[in-house]
Amino acid sequence: MTAMDPRILAAVFASIAALTVSGTGAIDSIDELNTGGLTDGIELPSSIDEVLGHITENPEPEHEVSITAEIKSVETQLEIMESTVTASNFDSLESEARKIESSEEVEFSNFTGLIEISNNTFIQGWSEGLSSGPMNLTEDMHLDLETDAEELTVTEAERMPVSMDNVDIDLTSESGTDITTDNAPLEINSFTGEITVRPEEGKVVFEGLVDTVEAGSTSFSG
Repeated sequence: MTAMDPRILAAVFASIAALTVSGTGAIDSIDELNTGGLTDGIELPSSIDEVLGHITENPEPEHEVSITAEIKSVETQLEIMESTVTASNFDSLESEARKIESSEEVEFSNFTGLIEISNNTFIQGWSEGLSSGPMNLTEDMHLDLETDAEELTVTEAERMPVSMDNVDIDLTSESGTDITTDNAPLEINSFTGEITVRPEEGKVVFEGLVDTVEAGSTSFSG
């Protein structure tokens, strides 16, 4: 397949808008973004197959689990692929190019990117739109948002790999297997379900189905 030209992606991003949403869900203003250098420093995929490859490679998960990962490192990144991300209970959700104000939760549809948890919380990546209350905006957009949201919820995650370092792990399964490990890496080769990120508590909770879990030196596969 022919490599994806970065100039094409840059042209797509040229329609990105800076958005302010009022508490009633009305759009107050939309300003054109300057997309110069938007793709600078970003390693672009060489093909659509590379973007979607993880979905076809990962097995269908079948084992129901609940996993709580308590973050022990200064900075943790959680990679999200093609899922819905919802920000709840926030005063700030903004970047230099975009500010979102709403008294209701804000939902980003079909989001691919990173949730970074450190002293602050960041949502970085791409979304196909956002909604808040009665307002619904369908538009491809690049996100680089800082937020003080008490909770970020990831839904519609499907066959998604998970990799986290330096976390305390508490796993319970429907089959009766329990795993508790301190300050260890967490690897899930394929996860389908819901993820709840609670930055103030320093916790990430996974509820759903897995294929294989590596919790430090302990493995779980049902």
